[in-house]
Amino acid sequence: MVFNQMVRNSGFGLVALFIVLNIVGCAPSIESFSPTEGGPGTEITITGKRLISGSSPGVRIFLADHEQDPASVSKTEVRFRVRHDTPSGKVAVHTSGGTDTSAEPFLMVSEASDA
Repeated sequence: MVFNQMVRNSGFGLVALFIVLNIVGCAPSIESFSPTEGGPGTEITITGKRLISGSSPGVRIFLADHEQDPASVSKTEVRFRVRHDTPSGKVAVHTSGGTDTSAEPFLMVSEASDA
């Protein structure tokens, strides 16, 4: 196996492999979010994997590059309410392990006005 060869040839091989696996394995992964449209105050639920990195609960949520305030956070789910100053755009989760961005954007809609 290449792994065994690397470990025999270099005392640093195991350390280098651990670092690569640690970096790749810790990045958050957004599987979906809902709803996909709404207005200010809409509660969005993001589901995914590794939404908390390791033992650090520090997670930053962005919608259209505007930081949002998470209401609840777990390894597989994050909830937040859309701030009033946020335009339409993609959802992003940032942890110490990396960042993932949704494939589809959230569509900001305004309330219908009485005319």
